[in-house]
Amino acid sequence: MKWLKIAGISSIILIIIPIVLYIFAVLTKITPSSQKLTTIFTIILFIGFFLLGRYTKRKFLKITSLIILIILFINLIMSIIGIFYGPLLTTLLISTMRIQSISVMIAYLIFGISLFLTKEVKLAKLSGILIIIYYSVIDTVYLRSILIQNNLSVVYLIISILTFLITFSIIAIMFFKASKQFESTSIEIPSVSK
Repeated sequence: MKWLKIAGISSIILIIIPIVLYIFAVLTKITPSSQKLTTIFTIILFIGFFLLGRYTKRKFLKITSLIILIILFINLIMSIIGIFYGPLLTTLLISTMRIQSISVMIAYLIFGISLFLTKEVKLAKLSGILIIIYYSVIDTVYLRSILIQNNLSVVYLIISILTFLITFSIIAIMFFKASKQFESTSIEIPSVSK
C-alpha cells in the first residue's frame, strides 16, 4: 500500500472538508462539527510524515511526527469521551486549553523545523516553513484574539484561509512526489529497525 500517496490524498481531503461543511452550513443553516473527522484525516497525514521520516532516515522527523500523533490520538479520545461526559469534560478542557494551546504550538513549531531539515524530499523545506507559519503563528489563539479585539477578524479569516489552502496543497504535492520517489521502487514499508 502506498502510504505516502494516501497521506497526500488525506491532505486534499483536509482542504475539502471545511469547504463542504461551509456550503452545507450556508444551505441548511446548520453548522456541523468536523473535529473528529478532521482529526482522523490529520492522523493519517502524520502517519505519512512518520513514514517519510523512515524512508529518509530522519529520526528528528519520525520523533516529532510521533509526538504530534500522540497529541492527535489524545484529542480524538477526549472528543469521543466528550460525547458521553460533555459538560464535565468541557469544563476540564477549558481550564487546560491555554497550556494545551502553547504545547501544541511548540510541537508544531518543532515538527515544522524537522520537516524543513528533510533535504531528501522535494518541497519538504517549503512545507516545513508553511507549517511553522500556519500552526505556530496564524492558527494560534493569541493572534486570533488580538485581531478580533482590534476588529480585524475579516483580515485574519482571509489570511488564515489562504495560508491553510497553500500549506495543505503544498503538503499534498510533496507527498505525491515522495510517493513516486520512495514507493515506486518498493511497496513495503521500511522495517522498524531502520
